[in-house]
This record gives sequence, C-alpha cells and structure tokens, in this order.
Amino acid sequence: MGRYANRPSLSDNIVSVIRSDYTAEVNETILIDSSDGSFTINLPYSDTVGDTLQIIDVGAKLKDYPVKLHQSNSQPQFNPINDNTGFFPSNIYLDIPGSITTLIAYQENSLLLWAISG
Repeated sequence: MGRYANRPSLSDNIVSVIRSDYTAEVNETILIDSSDGSFTINLPYSDTVGDTLQIIDVGAKLKDYPVKLHQSNSQPQFNPINDNTGFFPSNIYLDIPGSITTLIAYQENSLLLWAISG
C-alpha cells in the first residue's frame, strides 16, 4: 500500500492571487503573493462557530514582505497562543514563506475567537 500526504482542504470559494490590501470573506481560500511588498488582509466578521479562512502563500516571499492579518474590535479576537497576558492582538503577521494558514472561528465562554490551526 502506498502512503499519501494529505493535501489541504480547500473551500469552494478560492480567490485569485492577492498582491495588495484585501478584505476577506468567511469560508474563503486566499492565495497570496507578497513579492511586490507587504499588504494587509482585513478579516471578515464571523458569528458562526466553525467558519474558516485559509491563506496560502504562493509567492514564498513572506520572510521579506510579511502580510498583516487585521481585525477590528467588532470582530472575533485572535487566540493563536496563550501567552498568559490576557491580550488578544488586533494584528497578526504572516512571515513564513510558502505557509498555509487556516483560521477557525470557535466559541470560548461568550467570546467568538479566531484560532490559527496551521
């Protein structure tokens, strides 16, 4: 029997390659290329547990030109790691070339949070 690596699960809503500021939608797969410089992805508001957003770096230049994920205070908060500060940042920077990042909305107590799963 052969062994196969699992490929990432892509949503049906794949966005063309993004190279500048962009406002994302829930359950979207975004292909990004920061070869021309850094830019911002504005995260969507989600009120549903299990909503996802997937970001795939096809340009492999995030080390040189990181991409900022931004959310306003009216949106779910990031919870990428528990650093025991009680502070969830409004911005997270993607800086690993060729990475695939998946955000998943989940509920903790009465808060809806974005978790970075990969």
